[in-house]
Amino acid sequence: MFWRRLPFDRKLLILFLLLALVPSLVLMTSQMRRLGQTIERWENPGVAQSLEASVEILRDAVAEREAANAAVMDAFFEWAGENPHRVPDEAMAVLTSESRARGVIQPDFVLIQREDAGPSPETETVLSYQTDNGELPPLPTLIAGNLERAAFDEDRTLYVRTIPGGGRWIAAVRFPIPETFRGRYERIVRGYEFYRQLGVFKQYEKGRLLIQTIGIVLLAGLLAVFVSRALSRSLSRPIQNLVAATKRVRMGDFDVRLREVAGDELGVLIANFNDMTRTLHESRDRLARAERVATWATAARRIAHEIKNPLTPITLAIHRIQKRVDSLPENDREPARESLASILEEVHSLNALADEFSQFARLPEPRREALDLNELLRSTIPLYLEGSSIALQWDLDAALPAVSGDRDLLRRAIGNLVKNGREAMNGTGTFTVETGRASEGRARGERAFLRIADSGPGVHGDQRKQIFSPYFTTKSTGSGLGLPLVERIVHDLDGDIALLEEDGFGAVFRIELPLA
Repeated sequence: MFWRRLPFDRKLLILFLLLALVPSLVLMTSQMRRLGQTIERWENPGVAQSLEASVEILRDAVAEREAANAAVMDAFFEWAGENPHRVPDEAMAVLTSESRARGVIQPDFVLIQREDAGPSPETETVLSYQTDNGELPPLPTLIAGNLERAAFDEDRTLYVRTIPGGGRWIAAVRFPIPETFRGRYERIVRGYEFYRQLGVFKQYEKGRLLIQTIGIVLLAGLLAVFVSRALSRSLSRPIQNLVAATKRVRMGDFDVRLREVAGDELGVLIANFNDMTRTLHESRDRLARAERVATWATAARRIAHEIKNPLTPITLAIHRIQKRVDSLPENDREPARESLASILEEVHSLNALADEFSQFARLPEPRREALDLNELLRSTIPLYLEGSSIALQWDLDAALPAVSGDRDLLRRAIGNLVKNGREAMNGTGTFTVETGRASEGRARGERAFLRIADSGPGVHGDQRKQIFSPYFTTKSTGSGLGLPLVERIVHDLDGDIALLEEDGFGAVFRIELPLA
């Protein structure tokens, strides 16, 4: 129930958020689990023991190498103490032989000095040698025991040994380390340090992965909100407008129209809705017109009946009086004849008016057939213009298809329009007749149009709204049923008629008829 009550845009937003967030959360969980499994393999106890054993072996090898180096220097100091008349070449030879004897690579940097005891000790350089022949740095002062070692710089070691009876030996020596040993040493140390930091790395990687996943989730959420809002504007809003429009139609407002969108399913739905309301509007207008015409037809039938009933005895009485006019005195005969002629003329006018009322009330049902509209116009309009000075201008579509209509009814309608235009132009002017094709949308299909324009004074102001109302006329004589009769004929043929207002013309009537 809760989901059904949510608006469409909220549903769309929730669905897009689920589509964006659920895969991201599943991916984050999978990655965190895989990272944990990988680190657990690295944290295997066998790996830790192997690395620790490698480091211990390395430390033992380094300790053995340093002990061998110290033994070389200790032996050299013994020799130097027993040979006071030593020379550098001999000292270098002793140092070389001692190194070979203990399996140590001959040093490439040697600076050995003997320092005497006393407040102002004198220093004697016993041996000075280096392969690059650079300037030898001074040795630091170091208080040491029997034999002590300390790191110097650039892989050199400082050896210090006190001499019994006073003084000491000071030597700065660099025993070269093989590159293969150095590379293995560095790799093992880095691997061991990395393994020791694996716990910290595990937390760091988990945190980094968590931050990345949160960023992806937020980005996906924002993208989902943006996309859902965009789709909501393009889908939800037209749907809401459609719902509101259907409510207005339900309340009887058939004039509502929606702005049509792109030609997708929603656009087709809105277009069909507009066609439906247009059809309902036209159906309501047609029903209203039919009811109005039926009312006026009933009234016209009664008026015709009420008029014709007394006209017959009046006509007979006039004829009887005319027969007795000759018996009147000479001076009274002519005035009597004129009066009777006027009365008879008015009786004929009333009789013609009653006939028009009868025709309006008893208009026959149309008999539809395929008609050539151009041929119908050419054979009808000139008949109503005989004896006048009105010019005809034709603009007929030669490729116009046949229309569906009743030939006799259309002749009567066109004749009424031409007769009204001729009377408005007082027998002189121009008629313009045009035909062509007109499209009225999907619901009504393609239609043909007929345009008849005269050069008379036209119809202006409020008269345009009443021009098709029965008994309304702009002439001093007339029943006011001509144009309502034309409108009724056109509507009975499923057509439309309108009075247009165009510059340079008087009355302009446009009739649209369905194609056959």
